[in-house]
Amino acid sequence: MQSISDAVPAALAALLERQPLSPAKVDFAWRVAVGPAVARATQVALDTEGVLVVTTADRHWTREVESARPLVLARLARLLGPNVVRRVVAREDRPRDGRHQEPASIVSRARRRREPRSR
Repeated sequence: MQSISDAVPAALAALLERQPLSPAKVDFAWRVAVGPAVARATQVALDTEGVLVVTTADRHWTREVESARPLVLARLARLLGPNVVRRVVAREDRPRDGRHQEPASIVSRARRRREPRSR
């Protein structure tokens, strides 16, 4: 008998195998391969050379993606097929003007602390 942890990835791979390669398919495989936390903090795009460009929310997530790269590549190969994704490149999303931009959640918390409470 096959365990559920082995059956689910195999079933997903079989379903994905029948679909044409598309940005949605790559995005779905990415979310399955990395899990919800990393998926929320990243965006992916696959170029024509098989390079998966991962844009991250900040340096922390860039380091997470880089450290998990071998595992992620193996999972993507199982889901999308061998040699579809040949390399994973992580980069931090930076504003075009070069200034550091704080995540919205940090900015909104700081504003709430400064604003007087209305009763």
